[in-house]
Amino acid sequence: MAGKPTYEELEQKVKELTKEAYELRQVEKELQESEEDLRTSHKTFETVLDHLDGIVHASDLETYEVVFANKYTKDIFGDVIGKLCWQTIQQDQTGPCPFCKNDKLLNNDGSPTGVHIWENHNTLTNRWYEVRACASQWVDGRMVRLSIATDITQRRQTEETLKTREKELKIKTDNLEEANTALRVLLRRGDEAKIELEEKVLSNVKDLVVPFLEKLARSGLNESQKAYLSILKSNLNDIISPFSRTLSHKFLNLTPAEVQVANLIKEGKTTKEIAKFLNVSTTTIDSHRRNIRKKIGIKKKKANLRTHLLSIQE
Repeated sequence: MAGKPTYEELEQKVKELTKEAYELRQVEKELQESEEDLRTSHKTFETVLDHLDGIVHASDLETYEVVFANKYTKDIFGDVIGKLCWQTIQQDQTGPCPFCKNDKLLNNDGSPTGVHIWENHNTLTNRWYEVRACASQWVDGRMVRLSIATDITQRRQTEETLKTREKELKIKTDNLEEANTALRVLLRRGDEAKIELEEKVLSNVKDLVVPFLEKLARSGLNESQKAYLSILKSNLNDIISPFSRTLSHKFLNLTPAEVQVANLIKEGKTTKEIAKFLNVSTTTIDSHRRNIRKKIGIKKKKANLRTHLLSIQE
């Protein structure tokens, strides 16, 4: 039978128990202070979230019960605390939302997987939101889904407007390309018709006019009549001559008289012969020659005008 503890032993035991009780009270006090700090921090956190212009709420990962909603959310959906999120923040739901990410917010070991982002159309507000959600431990220890939804309706509408305008622009571009193709075809046909008309005029002149001019030249004309006939032939050649068309096209500032003189120079006619054909003075022809040289860019006085005119091709 063990002996009774001595007074000293009892006194030592009381001291140890007293110390343990004091330490337990200290631990309890620290826990209370820590819990109070946590609640204060959480309250501050909720206050910050209340000032966000977005739908912010936290719901239990297992039960879907809403444990927190900021002021912005309550202003839209009312007091949803304690209610199921899929019954209060969406409409006409018979169960958890099909786009819900609760099953993707935790790893197999229970740790959060990070932030998940998606776009969602809310059936109650009829607006589009960009949703960011993650798993987090709430103040009472349970795991919740904390989500923040930002209204992006304006952005979505702008995107849709841009898509519509892109489609309209593509249609207009396609129509413009078709119109350009048709215009090119018309221009080509116009060029072909122009060539055909020129060839027809040339052929008619050669077949229907030139033979009679030749007969007229052999009909015993006097010198004055021969001069007029020569001028008539020259003017007719100006009309049908490819050289005349080229000269008029390249040097649009030449007058009709200057084109006529240039054509006769090309044919080798002298100033006196041209003056006689055109029934003007040699001074007038010299003036035309100077103007022609100036307008077609012959600056050197020694440059031969006829040689330069002959170099102009179709």
